[in-house]
Amino acid sequence: MEEEGTDDEDFVVEVKKDKKKGKKKMEEEEKEDDGRGKWFKSLRAKTTVTPFHDATHKLSPERKQRVREMGFGTLIGFPYNKIPTKLPYFILKILNVETMEVNLPNGGVIKITPRKIREVLGIPMRPILFYAENKRLTKDSVYCQFMAQLPTNPRKRTTTTLSKRIQKSKGTDFIFDLNYLMLFANCLGSCKNTAMLKYDVLENVKSSKDIPNIDWCTFIWNCIKESKEKWDDRTSENWYYGPHVTFTVSNG
Repeated sequence: MEEEGTDDEDFVVEVKKDKKKGKKKMEEEEKEDDGRGKWFKSLRAKTTVTPFHDATHKLSPERKQRVREMGFGTLIGFPYNKIPTKLPYFILKILNVETMEVNLPNGGVIKITPRKIREVLGIPMRPILFYAENKRLTKDSVYCQFMAQLPTNPRKRTTTTLSKRIQKSKGTDFIFDLNYLMLFANCLGSCKNTAMLKYDVLENVKSSKDIPNIDWCTFIWNCIKESKEKWDDRTSENWYYGPHVTFTVSNG
């Protein structure tokens, strides 16, 4: 897939005057300009890290230990409750999904690989593929138990709802494992419209012992690739449903 040009006009929008109201109108929601009467575009992302941040900071010592055992110890104390949106827009705009490379204006090249994601997030990158050959069925007892804790209205099964469920519940059983990983996958991976949950984790993670041996980095890598392919910022509904945390945070 050929990438569009990366001229200045690709990343900024001109400020226009509303003749009737005498107020500035602009296409983007960003409020800071660059001093030239232009607003740099921001990524309109459905994924948000706030629910993950809030749940992570309410984990009991026992649950923190369980998170370490799963291989996600680097995310304990996750410091970001909001991610800036200009930088991920810029990176996403110039990301070539065929090569998974970001060709920077200064000539530099950033190759996005599962290994790079491992360096940034510190999550497991092990031999077991995330997507199982036989997915968990909706009649499975674990599936039913997981869904029973959520609202019956599918549109209310959001990352925020799941975050609150984690904060109010106790224990370190397999349902907690799934809750935590579902929240991770939907906040730092990809979600559905209006931040409704995608059930990839519920359908593919079969047991607690498999969790630290799964290749979570390639899962996130695939989320980046697939979500960029579906993203079209030329439309009015230019929402992005994939990861943008890895474009912004560092392993420092």
